[in-house]
Amino acid sequence: MLDEDDAQGPENRLVRSWGPEGVRMERESREMEKMGFFTRGTVTRRRESSEGEEGAERPLCAGSRWEIDPAELQQEERIGRGSTAEVYRGTWKGKTVAIKEFRTDNRKNLILKRELEATLKFCAEACHPNIVRFYGAALSTAPLLLVTEYCAGGSVFHFVYKRTTLWDTSLQQKLKMCLDVARAMRYLHSVDPPMLHRDLKSLNLLLAHPLDGPSDEPVVKVTDFGLARAKAERDESMTRKVGTIWWMAPEVLDSTHYDERADIYSYAIVCYEILSEMPPFRELNPIKVTMKILSGERPDLYDIPPDVPASLIAMLTQCWSAECGDRLSFAEIVKSLEELREKLLKKHTGRRRPRAGRGSCQVM
Repeated sequence: MLDEDDAQGPENRLVRSWGPEGVRMERESREMEKMGFFTRGTVTRRRESSEGEEGAERPLCAGSRWEIDPAELQQEERIGRGSTAEVYRGTWKGKTVAIKEFRTDNRKNLILKRELEATLKFCAEACHPNIVRFYGAALSTAPLLLVTEYCAGGSVFHFVYKRTTLWDTSLQQKLKMCLDVARAMRYLHSVDPPMLHRDLKSLNLLLAHPLDGPSDEPVVKVTDFGLARAKAERDESMTRKVGTIWWMAPEVLDSTHYDERADIYSYAIVCYEILSEMPPFRELNPIKVTMKILSGERPDLYDIPPDVPASLIAMLTQCWSAECGDRLSFAEIVKSLEELREKLLKKHTGRRRPRAGRGSCQVM
Protein backbone atom coordinates (compact mmCIF):
# COMPACT_ATOMS: atom_id res chain seq x y z
CA MET A 1 0.00 0.00 0.00
CA LEU A 2 1.00 3.64 -0.22
CA ASP A 3 3.24 4.82 2.60
CA GLU A 4 1.65 7.22 5.02
CA ASP A 5 4.31 9.82 4.23
CA ASP A 6 3.35 9.67 0.59
CA ALA A 7 -0.21 10.75 1.32
CA GLN A 8 0.59 14.14 2.85
CA GLY A 9 0.34 17.68 1.49
CA PRO A 10 -0.59 18.11 -2.19
CA GLU A 11 -0.02 14.40 -2.78
CA ASN A 12 -2.89 13.62 -0.42
CA ARG A 13 -5.30 15.41 -2.74
CA LEU A 14 -4.12 13.20 -5.59
CA VAL A 15 -4.65 10.03 -3.58
CA ARG A 16 -8.18 11.07 -2.63
CA SER A 17 -9.02 12.08 -6.20
CA TRP A 18 -7.75 8.80 -7.65
CA GLY A 19 -9.68 6.41 -5.40
CA PRO A 20 -9.56 2.93 -7.01
CA GLU A 21 -7.25 4.29 -9.72
CA GLY A 22 -4.55 4.77 -7.08
CA VAL A 23 -4.73 1.10 -6.20
CA ARG A 24 -4.49 0.12 -9.86
CA MET A 25 -1.50 2.39 -10.43
CA GLU A 26 0.27 1.08 -7.36
CA ARG A 27 -0.28 -2.48 -8.63
CA GLU A 28 1.08 -1.51 -12.05
CA SER A 29 4.23 -0.06 -10.50
CA ARG A 30 4.90 -3.35 -8.71
CA GLU A 31 4.35 -5.29 -11.95
CA MET A 32 6.75 -2.99 -13.80
CA GLU A 33 9.37 -3.39 -11.10
CA LYS A 34 9.14 -7.17 -11.48
CA MET A 35 9.61 -6.82 -15.25
CA GLY A 36 12.81 -4.81 -14.82
CA PHE A 37 11.56 -1.30 -15.59
CA PHE A 38 13.79 0.24 -12.93
CA THR A 39 16.74 -2.16 -13.18
CA ARG A 40 18.11 -4.07 -16.13
CA GLY A 41 17.63 -7.82 -16.01
CA THR A 42 18.13 -10.91 -18.13
CA VAL A 43 15.76 -12.91 -20.30
CA THR A 44 16.14 -15.55 -22.96
CA ARG A 45 15.06 -14.22 -26.36
CA ARG A 46 13.21 -16.50 -28.75
CA ARG A 47 14.62 -16.89 -32.25
CA GLU A 48 11.41 -17.50 -34.11
CA SER A 49 10.44 -15.76 -37.29
CA SER A 50 7.30 -13.80 -38.03
CA GLU A 51 6.32 -12.00 -41.13
CA GLY A 52 6.33 -8.22 -40.84
CA GLU A 53 5.24 -6.33 -43.87
CA GLU A 54 6.14 -2.85 -44.96
CA GLY A 55 3.48 -1.07 -46.90
CA ALA A 56 1.18 1.86 -47.20
CA GLU A 57 -1.73 2.23 -44.84
CA ARG A 58 -5.16 1.40 -46.10
CA PRO A 59 -8.64 2.70 -45.30
CA LEU A 60 -10.80 0.80 -42.86
CA CYS A 61 -11.77 -2.61 -44.21
CA ALA A 62 -15.49 -3.14 -43.75
CA GLY A 63 -17.59 -6.23 -43.14
CA SER A 64 -15.34 -8.35 -40.92
CA ARG A 65 -16.83 -11.22 -38.93
CA TRP A 66 -14.73 -11.85 -35.87
CA GLU A 67 -16.51 -14.25 -33.50
CA ILE A 68 -14.22 -17.25 -32.91
CA ASP A 69 -15.13 -20.66 -31.54
CA PRO A 70 -12.77 -21.34 -28.57
CA ALA A 71 -12.62 -24.99 -29.67
CA GLU A 72 -10.66 -23.84 -32.74
CA LEU A 73 -7.88 -22.45 -30.54
CA GLN A 74 -4.89 -24.36 -29.27
CA GLN A 75 -2.98 -22.64 -26.47
CA GLU A 76 0.75 -23.20 -26.16
CA GLU A 77 3.32 -21.38 -24.02
CA ARG A 78 2.48 -18.30 -21.98
CA ILE A 79 4.32 -15.29 -23.37
CA GLY A 80 2.93 -12.48 -21.23
CA ARG A 81 1.03 -11.70 -18.07
CA GLY A 82 -0.69 -8.58 -16.79
CA SER A 83 -2.92 -7.65 -13.88
CA THR A 84 -6.12 -8.78 -15.63
CA ALA A 85 -5.03 -11.09 -18.45
CA GLU A 86 -2.49 -13.62 -19.65
CA VAL A 87 -1.19 -13.91 -23.21
CA TYR A 88 -0.35 -17.22 -24.85
CA ARG A 89 1.20 -18.20 -28.11
CA GLY A 90 -1.18 -20.53 -29.87
CA THR A 91 -2.56 -21.87 -33.11
CA TRP A 92 -5.77 -21.04 -34.92
CA LYS A 93 -6.61 -22.61 -38.29
CA GLY A 94 -2.96 -23.49 -38.84
CA LYS A 95 -1.75 -19.94 -38.09
CA THR A 96 0.46 -18.97 -35.17
CA VAL A 97 -1.43 -16.39 -33.13
CA ALA A 98 -1.41 -14.60 -29.79
CA ILE A 99 -4.31 -15.47 -27.48
CA LYS A 100 -5.18 -13.03 -24.70
CA GLU A 101 -7.18 -14.63 -21.89
CA PHE A 102 -8.89 -12.34 -19.39
CA ARG A 103 -8.94 -13.38 -15.73
CA THR A 104 -12.15 -11.85 -14.40
CA ASP A 105 -15.24 -12.98 -12.55
CA ASN A 106 -18.67 -13.19 -14.19
CA ARG A 107 -19.76 -9.71 -13.14
CA LYS A 108 -16.59 -8.11 -14.45
CA ASN A 109 -16.85 -10.20 -17.61
CA LEU A 110 -20.11 -8.46 -18.48
CA ILE A 111 -18.57 -5.03 -17.92
CA LEU A 112 -15.43 -5.94 -19.85
CA LYS A 113 -17.45 -7.42 -22.70
CA ARG A 114 -19.43 -4.19 -23.11
CA GLU A 115 -16.25 -2.11 -23.02
CA LEU A 116 -14.51 -4.33 -25.54
CA GLU A 117 -17.25 -4.62 -28.13
CA ALA A 118 -17.00 -1.06 -29.46
CA THR A 119 -13.21 -1.13 -29.50
CA LEU A 120 -13.08 -4.55 -31.17
CA LYS A 121 -15.28 -3.31 -33.99
CA PHE A 122 -12.57 -0.80 -34.81
CA CYS A 123 -9.81 -3.40 -34.37
CA ALA A 124 -11.57 -5.75 -36.79
CA GLU A 125 -11.73 -3.00 -39.40
CA ALA A 126 -8.31 -1.42 -38.84
CA CYS A 127 -5.78 -2.30 -41.51
CA HIS A 128 -2.28 -0.90 -41.20
CA PRO A 129 1.16 -2.55 -41.36
CA ASN A 130 2.15 -1.01 -38.00
CA ILE A 131 -0.94 -2.12 -36.10
CA VAL A 132 -1.19 -5.68 -34.78
CA ARG A 133 -3.82 -7.56 -36.78
CA PHE A 134 -6.94 -8.52 -34.90
CA TYR A 135 -8.26 -11.94 -35.99
CA GLY A 136 -11.20 -12.44 -33.70
CA ALA A 137 -12.58 -12.89 -30.19
CA ALA A 138 -14.61 -15.27 -28.07
CA LEU A 139 -16.92 -13.10 -25.98
CA SER A 140 -19.83 -15.52 -25.56
CA THR A 141 -18.04 -17.88 -23.18
CA ALA A 142 -15.76 -17.55 -20.16
CA PRO A 143 -12.95 -16.73 -20.08
CA LEU A 144 -13.08 -13.93 -22.64
CA LEU A 145 -10.48 -14.42 -25.37
CA LEU A 146 -8.89 -12.10 -27.94
CA VAL A 147 -6.93 -13.53 -30.88
CA THR A 148 -4.38 -11.40 -32.67
CA GLU A 149 -1.30 -11.56 -34.86
CA TYR A 150 1.71 -13.13 -33.14
CA CYS A 151 4.82 -10.93 -33.06
CA ALA A 152 7.87 -13.08 -32.37
CA GLY A 153 10.17 -10.21 -31.38
CA GLY A 154 8.38 -9.48 -28.12
CA SER A 155 7.63 -6.02 -26.75
CA VAL A 156 9.75 -2.92 -27.24
CA PHE A 157 9.76 -2.69 -23.44
CA HIS A 158 11.55 -6.02 -23.13
CA PHE A 159 13.85 -5.21 -26.04
CA VAL A 160 14.94 -1.97 -24.37
CA TYR A 161 15.23 -3.12 -20.76
CA LYS A 162 15.65 -6.89 -20.74
CA ARG A 163 17.60 -7.97 -23.81
CA THR A 164 21.10 -9.38 -23.52
CA THR A 165 23.07 -8.94 -26.73
CA LEU A 166 26.66 -8.13 -27.64
CA TRP A 167 25.64 -5.39 -30.07
CA ASP A 168 24.20 -1.90 -29.59
CA THR A 169 21.01 -0.80 -31.23
CA SER A 170 21.90 1.49 -34.14
CA LEU A 171 20.50 4.96 -34.58
CA GLN A 172 18.81 3.80 -37.78
CA GLN A 173 17.04 1.03 -35.89
CA LYS A 174 15.88 3.42 -33.17
CA LEU A 175 14.67 5.92 -35.74
CA LYS A 176 12.75 3.22 -37.61
CA MET A 177 11.03 2.13 -34.39
CA CYS A 178 9.94 5.69 -33.64
CA LEU A 179 8.75 6.12 -37.22
CA ASP A 180 6.70 2.90 -37.18
CA VAL A 181 4.86 3.97 -34.04
CA ALA A 182 4.21 7.45 -35.45
CA ARG A 183 2.79 5.96 -38.67
CA ALA A 184 0.41 3.76 -36.71
CA MET A 185 -0.73 6.66 -34.54
CA ARG A 186 -1.15 8.95 -37.56
CA TYR A 187 -3.53 6.34 -38.94
CA LEU A 188 -5.49 6.07 -35.68
CA HIS A 189 -5.87 9.83 -35.41
CA SER A 190 -6.83 10.22 -39.07
CA VAL A 191 -9.92 7.98 -39.03
CA ASP A 192 -13.33 9.58 -38.59
CA PRO A 193 -13.86 10.07 -35.71
CA PRO A 194 -10.24 9.95 -34.48
CA MET A 195 -9.30 6.93 -32.38
CA LEU A 196 -7.37 7.69 -29.19
CA HIS A 197 -5.15 4.88 -27.92
CA ARG A 198 -4.89 6.29 -24.37
CA ASP A 199 -2.35 3.71 -23.19
CA LEU A 200 0.57 4.16 -25.58
CA LYS A 201 3.71 2.76 -23.93
CA SER A 202 6.63 0.49 -24.75
CA LEU A 203 4.78 -2.48 -23.26
CA ASN A 204 2.10 -2.03 -25.94
CA LEU A 205 4.53 -1.96 -28.85
CA LEU A 206 5.59 -5.25 -30.41
CA LEU A 207 8.45 -6.22 -32.70
CA ALA A 208 7.20 -8.31 -35.61
CA HIS A 209 10.41 -10.34 -35.58
CA PRO A 210 13.56 -10.60 -33.40
CA LEU A 211 16.52 -8.39 -34.18
CA ASP A 212 19.78 -10.32 -34.48
CA GLY A 213 22.16 -7.46 -35.20
CA PRO A 214 22.51 -3.70 -35.76
CA SER A 215 21.80 -4.08 -39.49
CA ASP A 216 18.41 -5.78 -39.02
CA GLU A 217 15.48 -3.49 -39.80
CA PRO A 218 12.82 -3.51 -37.08
CA VAL A 219 9.08 -3.55 -37.71
CA VAL A 220 7.11 -2.21 -34.73
CA LYS A 221 3.38 -2.71 -34.31
CA VAL A 222 1.01 -0.98 -31.91
CA THR A 223 -1.23 -3.25 -29.87
CA ASP A 224 -3.56 -3.41 -26.85
CA PHE A 225 -6.51 -1.14 -27.60
CA GLY A 226 -8.26 -2.01 -24.34
CA LEU A 227 -8.40 1.67 -23.35
CA ALA A 228 -8.81 3.05 -26.86
CA ARG A 229 -11.82 5.24 -27.53
CA ALA A 230 -13.22 7.03 -30.53
CA LYS A 231 -13.42 10.76 -30.09
CA ALA A 232 -17.14 11.41 -30.34
CA GLU A 233 -18.09 13.82 -33.09
CA ARG A 234 -19.73 16.19 -30.63
CA ASP A 235 -17.26 15.70 -27.79
CA GLU A 236 -14.17 17.85 -27.89
CA SER A 237 -12.35 16.00 -25.12
CA MET A 238 -12.39 13.37 -22.39
CA THR A 239 -11.81 13.55 -18.65
CA ARG A 240 -11.44 9.99 -17.32
CA LYS A 241 -7.97 9.22 -15.98
CA VAL A 242 -6.69 6.18 -17.92
CA GLY A 243 -3.32 4.82 -18.95
CA THR A 244 -0.08 4.19 -17.09
CA ILE A 245 1.50 6.92 -14.96
CA TRP A 246 4.98 7.01 -16.50
CA TRP A 247 3.53 7.67 -19.98
CA MET A 248 0.50 9.79 -19.07
CA ALA A 249 0.16 13.39 -20.21
CA PRO A 250 -0.12 16.06 -17.48
CA GLU A 251 -3.64 17.00 -18.54
CA VAL A 252 -4.73 13.38 -18.03
CA LEU A 253 -3.02 13.15 -14.63
CA ASP A 254 -4.65 16.44 -13.63
CA SER A 255 -8.10 15.07 -14.57
CA THR A 256 -8.71 18.01 -16.89
CA HIS A 257 -10.11 17.82 -20.40
CA TYR A 258 -7.89 16.05 -22.90
CA ASP A 259 -8.03 14.86 -26.48
CA GLU A 260 -5.87 12.94 -28.97
CA ARG A 261 -2.89 15.15 -28.17
CA ALA A 262 -2.46 13.17 -24.95
CA ASP A 263 -1.29 10.29 -27.18
CA ILE A 264 1.41 12.57 -28.59
CA TYR A 265 2.83 13.16 -25.12
CA SER A 266 2.89 9.40 -24.48
CA TYR A 267 4.60 8.92 -27.82
CA ALA A 268 7.38 11.31 -26.80
CA ILE A 269 8.02 9.25 -23.67
CA VAL A 270 8.17 6.08 -25.78
CA CYS A 271 10.68 7.72 -28.13
CA TYR A 272 12.78 8.72 -25.14
CA GLU A 273 12.86 5.08 -24.00
CA ILE A 274 13.88 3.88 -27.45
CA LEU A 275 16.58 6.52 -27.92
CA SER A 276 18.08 6.46 -24.41
CA GLU A 277 17.30 2.84 -23.46
CA MET A 278 16.51 4.19 -20.01
CA PRO A 279 13.23 4.47 -18.05
CA PRO A 280 11.70 7.96 -18.17
CA PHE A 281 11.74 8.28 -14.38
CA ARG A 282 13.80 6.28 -11.86
CA GLU A 283 10.95 6.45 -9.41
CA LEU A 284 8.73 3.60 -8.29
CA ASN A 285 6.05 5.51 -6.40
CA PRO A 286 3.29 6.59 -8.84
CA ILE A 287 2.28 9.53 -6.67
CA LYS A 288 5.78 10.97 -6.76
CA VAL A 289 6.03 10.42 -10.51
CA THR A 290 2.75 12.27 -10.94
CA MET A 291 4.00 15.22 -8.90
CA LYS A 292 7.15 15.36 -11.02
CA ILE A 293 5.18 15.42 -14.28
CA LEU A 294 2.66 17.99 -13.08
CA SER A 295 5.49 20.25 -11.84
CA GLY A 296 6.98 20.22 -15.35
CA GLU A 297 9.78 17.70 -14.82
CA ARG A 298 10.59 15.53 -17.82
CA PRO A 299 13.01 12.64 -18.51
CA ASP A 300 16.72 13.44 -18.41
CA LEU A 301 17.95 14.32 -21.91
CA TYR A 302 21.54 13.60 -20.86
CA ASP A 303 20.74 9.90 -21.13
CA ILE A 304 20.23 10.24 -24.89
CA PRO A 305 23.40 9.25 -26.80
CA PRO A 306 25.33 12.06 -28.54
CA ASP A 307 24.77 10.55 -32.01
CA VAL A 308 21.06 11.41 -31.82
CA PRO A 309 20.46 14.55 -33.98
CA ALA A 310 19.51 17.73 -32.16
CA SER A 311 16.44 18.06 -34.40
CA LEU A 312 15.12 14.75 -33.10
CA ILE A 313 15.62 15.82 -29.48
CA ALA A 314 13.87 19.11 -30.23
CA MET A 315 10.92 17.20 -31.69
CA LEU A 316 10.82 15.04 -28.56
CA THR A 317 10.70 17.99 -26.17
CA GLN A 318 8.03 19.73 -28.24
CA CYS A 319 5.85 16.63 -28.14
CA TRP A 320 5.99 16.34 -24.34
CA SER A 321 5.22 20.02 -23.79
CA ALA A 322 2.82 20.72 -20.93
CA GLU A 323 0.83 22.85 -23.36
CA CYS A 324 -0.95 20.37 -25.60
CA GLY A 325 -1.37 23.07 -28.26
CA ASP A 326 2.41 23.21 -28.68
CA ARG A 327 2.71 19.51 -29.53
CA LEU A 328 3.20 18.35 -33.09
CA SER A 329 0.59 16.23 -34.84
CA PHE A 330 1.49 12.69 -35.87
CA ALA A 331 1.33 13.77 -39.51
CA GLU A 332 4.04 16.37 -38.77
CA ILE A 333 6.05 13.83 -36.76
CA VAL A 334 5.99 11.26 -39.57
CA LYS A 335 7.09 13.86 -42.10
CA SER A 336 9.99 14.99 -39.90
CA LEU A 337 11.15 11.45 -39.15
CA GLU A 338 10.95 10.35 -42.79
CA GLU A 339 13.03 13.35 -43.86
CA LEU A 340 15.58 12.72 -41.10
CA ARG A 341 15.80 9.02 -41.91
CA GLU A 342 16.34 9.75 -45.62
CA LYS A 343 19.01 12.31 -44.76
CA LEU A 344 20.88 9.86 -42.52
CA LEU A 345 20.62 7.06 -45.06
CA LYS A 346 22.05 9.28 -47.81
CA LYS A 347 24.83 10.38 -45.49
CA HIS A 348 25.87 6.82 -44.66
CA THR A 349 25.30 5.13 -48.02
CA GLY A 350 25.73 7.95 -50.50
CA ARG A 351 22.52 6.96 -52.26
CA ARG A 352 18.80 7.13 -51.72
CA ARG A 353 17.06 4.25 -50.08
CA PRO A 354 14.79 2.26 -52.45
CA ARG A 355 11.14 2.73 -51.72
CA ALA A 356 9.45 -0.24 -50.09
CA GLY A 357 6.84 -2.04 -52.18
CA ARG A 358 3.23 -1.61 -51.29
CA GLY A 359 2.29 -4.47 -48.99
CA SER A 360 -1.05 -6.18 -48.63
CA CYS A 361 -3.13 -6.16 -45.49
CA GLN A 362 -5.86 -8.66 -44.84
CA VAL A 363 -8.30 -8.83 -41.97
CA MET A 364 -9.69 -12.20 -41.10
